Amino acid sequence: MNQYDSQGKRTGGKLPKLRDTYGPRHRGKDRVLPKRPFNYEPYYRICLAVLWIEILAALITSKGMVVRHVDISGNRLIQPPAIERCVDFRTGQNWLFWRPGIREKRLKAFAQVKDATVKHSWVGTITVKIEERKAIGILVAPLITPQGKRYQTYMLASDGVLYNRLTNPVKLPRVELRGPTELFLGMNVFDGISIKRTDIKNPVAVYELLTDKELLKGDPRRKIAALLSKKTRHLFDPVTGNPSSLDARISLVDDLNSIISKGEITAGGISSRVELPPEIRNDIDLRPEGKELADVNRKLLEFLLPSQIVSSRIPGDSLRVAVNTLTQVLPKYRFRVKSVVVDPFGFLCFNMESGVIVKLGDENDMEAKLLMLDKALCSREGNTAIKIDVSAVTDEAVKSGSSGYFTTPRTEPNVPKQEQ
Repeated sequence: MNQYDSQGKRTGGKLPKLRDTYGPRHRGKDRVLPKRPFNYEPYYRICLAVLWIEILAALITSKGMVVRHVDISGNRLIQPPAIERCVDFRTGQNWLFWRPGIREKRLKAFAQVKDATVKHSWVGTITVKIEERKAIGILVAPLITPQGKRYQTYMLASDGVLYNRLTNPVKLPRVELRGPTELFLGMNVFDGISIKRTDIKNPVAVYELLTDKELLKGDPRRKIAALLSKKTRHLFDPVTGNPSSLDARISLVDDLNSIISKGEITAGGISSRVELPPEIRNDIDLRPEGKELADVNRKLLEFLLPSQIVSSRIPGDSLRVAVNTLTQVLPKYRFRVKSVVVDPFGFLCFNMESGVIVKLGDENDMEAKLLMLDKALCSREGNTAIKIDVSAVTDEAVKSGSSGYFTTPRTEPNVPKQEQ
């Protein structure tokens, strides 16, 4: 056996045994320390990583992961090129890292699309199924422009969304808004509390009012500014964003609607140092919930941002009742309605095909009012009337058997007598 000195030279002889200097059991005894085994774990990891890279490269370059066909079904109003741009896939592309959820959100952004499903198969087929909205009525509203007064006509879906502009006349129930209102595609007219894009006059001014550093402590506007999303802050940044863009307006509207619906403005109350109208203060003290809370928050937001948010709102509940009455309730009766008129206060009015005008009032006790209207039209007064008022009819009045309606007789024109 060879022996080595301190400089590494071979001297011959055996290596000295190492003396164990620890532990009471082996103290003073000589033992040979075991040889450390070779560590293969780093090489295993390297081989595994190389294997995964090879598999991934094979999947990327494989012809089985290539889109061979895009199957689109259910579209009638949206053209296939627009759908293909949203899906963002063409024949020959690889779909390995493809996420269908993003494509579905893009398709649902169309006002005409109610639901969309995007799937892929292992044979290279992308399947796009679209469920479009169906019209249950027509919504007509006047709009005041610098050129004068004009009317907007949209197709109305069952969920209250305006999904298509009407250019040709169709035979559908007609709902008319009396007050001037700006409508746009994708607008939900059944939701009269949420802020619409057209309700905000100047988004930049609104953002500056909310982020004003001179606001007093306890001011609700400071709480609203703290709840704005990072996306909104980035878009309204004059250096990195674009405050005048449509994306900035939409992002601000989405944030304000989220704050209104969750009731985070009035959470914990509002300091007494903030001057509020007595009616808003009383509503906040009552601690409303649900829809009433959202209505109070909308009124508070209109007060905190004066002349920036339009206070006139669409009577969504009355519109929902009007559409439901036209499509589901009226077919049970014998009379025919030409159109339903809804004024800014939410009062309903029927324009009958016979020329009779029916005043219904608010949306409460609608079944009782229609029963009384049917009774009135069958009576002698109803046949000779030009106006019928059933706004005061209630369920109790129908059960008690009282009439509860008023008629305005049709006046005959005065014809001068001829001289003999």
